[in-house]
Amino acid sequence: MKAFNKRKKILLTLAFLAVIPIAAFAWFAIEVRSADALIETLLSGDEVASKAAHDKLVEKKGSLVISRLIMALGDEGHHKAVMPVLIEIGADAVPRLLECGPGWSKDHSTWLRWWGVRDSLRSMGAVAVPALVRGLGSRHEWIRGQAAVVLGMSEDERAVEPLIKALGDEGSGVRYKAVGALGALGDERAVEPLIAALGDPERYFRSAVASALGEIGDERAVEPLIKMLVDKESDSRSDAASALGEIGDERAVGPLITALGDEERDVRAAAAVALGELGDERAVEPLIRALGDKERDVRYSAAWALGELGGQRAVAALIKALETSDKEVTAVICGALLSVGGEEAHKAVEAYLDGVDLSYVMENYARIIAEGDFRCEFALLVALEESSSMELARHLFYSGNGLLMVGARNWIHRTEGFSEDFPFAERRASHPKWGEDRIEK
Repeated sequence: MKAFNKRKKILLTLAFLAVIPIAAFAWFAIEVRSADALIETLLSGDEVASKAAHDKLVEKKGSLVISRLIMALGDEGHHKAVMPVLIEIGADAVPRLLECGPGWSKDHSTWLRWWGVRDSLRSMGAVAVPALVRGLGSRHEWIRGQAAVVLGMSEDERAVEPLIKALGDEGSGVRYKAVGALGALGDERAVEPLIAALGDPERYFRSAVASALGEIGDERAVEPLIKMLVDKESDSRSDAASALGEIGDERAVGPLITALGDEERDVRAAAAVALGELGDERAVEPLIRALGDKERDVRYSAAWALGELGGQRAVAALIKALETSDKEVTAVICGALLSVGGEEAHKAVEAYLDGVDLSYVMENYARIIAEGDFRCEFALLVALEESSSMELARHLFYSGNGLLMVGARNWIHRTEGFSEDFPFAERRASHPKWGEDRIEK
């Protein structure tokens, strides 16, 4: 009998242990269905029911609810309803949100989900910062990196010191993201640590540091960046040139003119753009000579820079180059001449566009894009300026053509169209499939 009772106890114990995971799975399934039902109601469009579902989801705010809300962000149409719930949940949602990211995925829904996550974290504001700082201490490199990215968007001074500490993170991806975040925050406390990081042995890291110093714009970085113009790696030299242009200190003019003779085209092009940003007349003649550079990118940059500098010498050189340059560069020269302004410059552009019917161009933009007629493409941008047509801007922006996309993007920015007609346009630049959805002929 005793043996029987012992076996009975063992069997009951085993049965009980078997029931636990089944019960846990059943409870989990019920909770998932409950959360999904609330999210479905949230997205129903019924204002009263949606508000009630919103409040209930905020009240529940467990990790399962947060995870299901994050999954719902994979549909572009869900962002408007789902993001406010995550934002109201606040700091409790941050750890789960940081675990989400696009990685190397090319799946559109994955990127939509990440954009929603990023914007939710950014919109939480100050309440999320302590949790994000804690995220910098995670044992997972991915989470530390995403925490750094979002802290860079926070505009919160509490993020600066933790991000400076993250410059020494063992994960190279985290260090890169910390540098970018410090550049975005623009706090002068980061200048000296970043200058010290210019001596890092990793070439791409030095380049990222130079870019961050350019964003901050502190004059203490000028001399170290001038020294970097002779770095052994060309990408470091080009990023140093770009940073000097952003800072805008006249001490950089001479070294940047010298950099116009660099052996690498990217460095010469960056130096030309930087000289245009500095606006010093000493650069006019060197830039005029750069209009004859063997590389198109350098000619392109020199034309833009001369447009920024202006003056009679620049106009005369641009008009002369308009007659001899290849068609890609002539579009930039036309833009530079319009930027300079004045009767002579405008007459030169009108002569270049002579015979181009703008109404025909607007009606046949798909064929023009497919055929790559740069004269007509520039005419499309002129037509956009004259017509102020948001619909035309939309077609140009999504055309897949680099010149038209950049021109339309700049126009949209000036008219603040991103906030209304192009809610996701600014984000497309980070998507792997950017430019593949060309308008068909």
